[in-house]
Amino acid sequence: MLFTRQVIPAVTATMEDVRVDGDIVTVRITFAGTNSGGWPGVGPNGAAVRFIAFDMHRVVDGRVIESWHLEDNLTLLIQLGVVPPLG
Repeated sequence: MLFTRQVIPAVTATMEDVRVDGDIVTVRITFAGTNSGGWPGVGPNGAAVRFIAFDMHRVVDGRVIESWHLEDNLTLLIQLGVVPPLG
């Protein structure tokens, strides 16, 4: 997230869904902002960016003891102009 804040300083993270199943908590997150910090070698382009992530946490006795994070970085890189659009 630190590097994301350098590229998209005013990034917001919105929890769209939170599900609990036993000791597992799953969260769907949407990140949004404007490319005002720039990617190395590309620079800021002022483009609006929006991408998603999923987190899954295992909670025992009120504490997160395991955590997994999956982020749609390809969508972000396309929107930043680092990777050409697919197709």
